[in-house]
Amino acid sequence: MFGHTRRERTDADTENLDLLLRAGFVDQLAAGIYTYMPLGNRTKRKVEDIIRQEMDAAGAQEVAMPAIHPVELWETTGRVDSFGDTLFKVVDRRERVMVLGPTHEEVITRLFRDHAQSYRDVPVTLYQIQNKFRDEQRPRGGLVRVREFTMKDAYSFDLDEAGLDDSYASMYRAYTRIFARCGVPTVAVEADSGAIGGKGSQEFIFVTDIGEDTIVVCNNGDYAANTEKAEFVRPPAAAEDELPLEEVATPGTTSIEALAEFLGIPAARTAKAVLYTATSKDGASRPVFVVVRGDLDVNEVKLSNVLGGVELRAMTELEARELGIVPGYASPVGIEPRGGLRVVADLSIADSPNLVAGANKEGVHLRNVNHGRDGARTSWPTSRWRGTAMAARTAAGSSRSGAASRWGTSSASGRSTPSRSRRTSSTRVGSARCRRWAATASAWTASWRRRWRPTTTSRASAGRPRSRRTTCTWWRWASAVTSRCASRRTGSTRR
Repeated sequence: MFGHTRRERTDADTENLDLLLRAGFVDQLAAGIYTYMPLGNRTKRKVEDIIRQEMDAAGAQEVAMPAIHPVELWETTGRVDSFGDTLFKVVDRRERVMVLGPTHEEVITRLFRDHAQSYRDVPVTLYQIQNKFRDEQRPRGGLVRVREFTMKDAYSFDLDEAGLDDSYASMYRAYTRIFARCGVPTVAVEADSGAIGGKGSQEFIFVTDIGEDTIVVCNNGDYAANTEKAEFVRPPAAAEDELPLEEVATPGTTSIEALAEFLGIPAARTAKAVLYTATSKDGASRPVFVVVRGDLDVNEVKLSNVLGGVELRAMTELEARELGIVPGYASPVGIEPRGGLRVVADLSIADSPNLVAGANKEGVHLRNVNHGRDGARTSWPTSRWRGTAMAARTAAGSSRSGAASRWGTSSASGRSTPSRSRRTSSTRVGSARCRRWAATASAWTASWRRRWRPTTTSRASAGRPRSRRTTCTWWRWASAVTSRCASRRTGSTRR
């Protein structure tokens, strides 16, 4: 067989990639770009065969969509900005910008829009197994996060909520069978839908020390989630009356650790200020002042969701001072909303009275800061699960966490075209999407049903097919509705 094995270790960043290289399964061409050798390609095809068998058994139909997409299709949904530098772009000889597809929500939605003629065309699930492209900043994990990868992505189109639930359950069962047949033990966990969007998402996680994700699992087995999504029980603060504000000199205490040590208090008795610049999909930027309890960290995924799916970056010291904020002593108390500044308080702040926070003066902090009285009156869940300090949502004070690798994702959506997107899986071959039918499509197919499905049937016409003339009229009307919907979504005329 072509290729050779190696005895000596390689300089691979993980043990799994080292073994794959030494055993002759793959050959590395560049960072995140690999050739599947005959042995590796044979194994890959066996996995694909299992996936095809299970997807076909679930009633899905295989298609093959192009890997090159017009950038206008992605601009329509706003996902050019969502993907950012991860999106591979090429320019053809006519100076038209094209995209190397990292996923196919835009393409499959357009395909369905142009070819679905009736509510009778649903439910339907379409899938493909195809190479995808993402310009990962740091390709790592062997074949887990690479720049070119093979992914199975599936999309279901359903008429209503009940149909969506059935399709979702069907894909969940198919995934379970796929991983079982491949001999891969996985844990289904709740996950954030991220840029793909939708009302719910589950990831199939393989627990491994080299995984790049962290999951939280209740010991009683009734709850599991990625830390980006995990809801947890925050350690309760001591119940006490609100005390009056007072300034205290705290020279050289620009970190929570230094402040807690200087005052001889636990970090949970402090309020941490974290400053961001948030950029929305239309390119507008605004400063964000996040306040979280000192023993917790900010969960940027949750924060982005609170702010409407914005892109976050840390605010620079110069930017903070221009807003009148003193880095290291930033305070939400009495801050002026310069430059559209928005203050976001975590739920942990609302639950904790008499905290120590910055005074917006060099070397000075404030004691007895209370949410509502001294700052924002609303709060959101923006903090991150932090080790043994918290228990998962449904655990009776009993949970565990660990590193894991994402091998598959199933998510549900209710939009006509996805406005956001997210990485599908870690191994890519075992990943898919359960997509909800377009809201627009649902509306016009429902109108077809109301207009053309008879509510009563005369005795003379019972059991007879609709006349040819009536059928042709029905299809002409349906085509006109389809064209109008297509032109509304794309700004073009259907041909």
